[in-house]
Amino acid sequence: TSNVSGGGSSSNNGKSLVIPITTSTNGNNFNDSNKNGLFIEIFPEEISSVRPTTLTKVLRDEQAPLTTWCDASLLYMKAKREKEGCDLINAAADSEDVMSGSNNQDRLRVLSSAGI
Repeated sequence: TSNVSGGGSSSNNGKSLVIPITTSTNGNNFNDSNKNGLFIEIFPEEISSVRPTTLTKVLRDEQAPLTTWCDASLLYMKAKREKEGCDLINAAADSEDVMSGSNNQDRLRVLSSAGI
């Protein structure tokens, strides 16, 4: 399963997905350049056990940037879970918050990937 960590570790099987924690369970917002240093890290070999609906919720809740959504989609694709990867890209494209917080080039890339 995924790790919640303050330090970095890496997998030998490729780039892991790192989602900075920007909120807390008590409603505090940590989104000042992730000063708390906490993040969720999902290694490539773990992605097949992560449900896309759960990952989508985490990405939304933590206000992950569009590039993180794309990295997550790529992990699913590399794990031969193409449908889940496409679903994640579509969820990012459908999210006003995700798309408005990104630059034009990133938005165009995601919309193109989603076939929009």
